[in-house]
Amino acid sequence: MEHHSQPPPPLPALPALPPLPVEATTTTTTTTTTTTTTTSAIVADATMPLKPDPSALRRSTARRRAVFAALFTIELATSVVYSFIAPFYTDEAHAKSVSQTAAGWVFASLAAAVVVVSPFAGGLMAKLGRRRLLLTGLVIEASSTMLFGFTTLLPDGAAFFSGCVILRLIEGVGSAFVGTAALAIAAAEFKDTRASALGAIGIASGLGYCGGAPLGGFLYDWQGFRLPFLVCGGLEFCTIPLVLLCIPASSSQGVTAIDSIEAAKQNPAAHTDTRKRSSSHALLPPATPRKLLRIPRIWVGCFAAILSIAAITYLDPSLSTFCGDTFNMSPGTVGIMFLVISIVYGVASPLVGMLAERISPLALMAVGSVLSVIAYLIVGPSPLLPFLPQTEAVAWTSMAAIGLSISVACVPIVPELIAAGATRHPNDDALSDAVSVIAACIFSLGEFIGPIMGGAIVPAVGFEWGATIFACILLAFAIVQCATATSVLCSGNCCTRSRLAPDNDEPEQHQPLLLNADLGEAEEA
Repeated sequence: MEHHSQPPPPLPALPALPPLPVEATTTTTTTTTTTTTTTSAIVADATMPLKPDPSALRRSTARRRAVFAALFTIELATSVVYSFIAPFYTDEAHAKSVSQTAAGWVFASLAAAVVVVSPFAGGLMAKLGRRRLLLTGLVIEASSTMLFGFTTLLPDGAAFFSGCVILRLIEGVGSAFVGTAALAIAAAEFKDTRASALGAIGIASGLGYCGGAPLGGFLYDWQGFRLPFLVCGGLEFCTIPLVLLCIPASSSQGVTAIDSIEAAKQNPAAHTDTRKRSSSHALLPPATPRKLLRIPRIWVGCFAAILSIAAITYLDPSLSTFCGDTFNMSPGTVGIMFLVISIVYGVASPLVGMLAERISPLALMAVGSVLSVIAYLIVGPSPLLPFLPQTEAVAWTSMAAIGLSISVACVPIVPELIAAGATRHPNDDALSDAVSVIAACIFSLGEFIGPIMGGAIVPAVGFEWGATIFACILLAFAIVQCATATSVLCSGNCCTRSRLAPDNDEPEQHQPLLLNADLGEAEEA
């Protein structure tokens, strides 16, 4: 039976489309292939805005500036709580029959709570949302800080020590909530300038930490023990309106595979280009702190951060006693020495942030570790350097050297952790949340280790030899860090690509399941 070719059926009528510009109009040709291509192009173009709205861009820029200002202020205010007791608490604790070693545990208890609570804060953030967790942390930390000022009403000895430790632990819970939420918000809101934004937030944290000591010393010299706690707690309460006014209630929490499926159901044409651009990454499992810790490069960054932060907190329980006994300095003057660290840190950090965008953050961190070794050798100065006299000028110079070294070592930490994690987990929001949890833990671990070491080593061997021992510890890891940075810079991305090969193949194997029309079965899977 002879078959006759039938003409192709007419194309179905297209739904009414919004008016298009004259230059976007496409002439329909007589061939079926050209007509289909033109029709698809018009439908795809109709789903996208023809022109960006300038007013919307201005509103977005203003909102992001407000979010940044709020986060910067919050980090500045909350970081003060860590250090403002450094110039006076050791002497006050001695008057209440508490040893210098026990005072070191009071300094470290806040950081210990942050280390323990931060992993749980990440899970709690997924349920409450970032802004609610931030508000909860601010209320907890501010309240416990103000209550700390009344611990002098407790009896001397064990009662005073126990009350101080309990309140510092509560402060640490609030600090864990604040630090985890703030880093996650910053990383999610500033995706295109994440390194600069996180570096600036880190600058605020460093300025608050280093600036807290002179503020506490000044307030203590003025009105005694209670006023510094009331002022610093009040500053934290004042940041709560900034959160309510500047930070959006529903910040992005990441896009999961199911969210992508639902988006494809609602708008298949608009979803096609995105699917093509990110098909190799869309189905990778979201990053978690446990998965990130499987990356060796993450561990190098973590240990570098711990030792860099410990290089600051080591001085908390010991510097005031050393300078008071050696140079007859008051708590206010010791606070100004911490202010020198803060000023140098604040001046150098923007320059370091710009360098971190041009060269490897890991290499910068290695340079910072070497500078920290030099700074701690001259802070005493070390008995290994007999040609350096023990004068106030040397002591002030060592504070400036510590500020510079901490800036070079600390500012690139979060960008380095994100860069290392992105080699395995390109899901931006999930990676940002995971890195924020790790960063909060390692920063707090450094804040915990530093005063414990300072409170234990200095009474045993003296301030000068204690600083020398700590410099040797920094030197040992600086050698490892320099070797790692050299290896990464020399090998480039070869090792990373070989490790990524199985992960990149897996999405391609499963990709057709999501590209088929039966999206419901993929969603159930």
